[in-house]
Amino acid sequence: MTLCAVAYVRVSTVAQTEGYSLGVQTADLERYCEHKGWTLKRLFVEPGSSAKTSQRPVFGEMLEYCRKHRDLIDVVLVHKIDRFMRDTYYHTQTRNLLAGYGIVLRSATEPISEDPSGKALEGMLSVFAQFDNDVRSGRTVAGMKAAVEAGRWCWKPPRGYVRGET
Repeated sequence: MTLCAVAYVRVSTVAQTEGYSLGVQTADLERYCEHKGWTLKRLFVEPGSSAKTSQRPVFGEMLEYCRKHRDLIDVVLVHKIDRFMRDTYYHTQTRNLLAGYGIVLRSATEPISEDPSGKALEGMLSVFAQFDNDVRSGRTVAGMKAAVEAGRWCWKPPRGYVRGET
């Protein structure tokens, strides 16, 4: 029996949409489906959106598509788990939602599966995706705090002000 998949690709920033990342993810997922003999029903592309939240327009569209077509879809395929979600709570919640539809989550670059080892690996990858996100966030906050303490404004100028030399 041929499995049917939907694929989801994402980059975090608008600047990355102009690079090669979306194209590389897409090509890898298409090759993976071909190698597995899966039919790729639909590709969902999320340009410039953070995976720390589940409130992403295209991600929501993909979940709705899976809900409506649950009898036709077997797999949601991502390039890496951190492209799917960078929050362990939402990762588990969304994975369970898909499982309720009879749909499994798979990664083209990581050997996750429904056996105990595959589930453990998926859980660890989810934890490390959130850890990486939290570390980056902490560094950003520390850098902004240091800039403010040094007298630099890190944000857009308030309305009516123009950013310029001090």
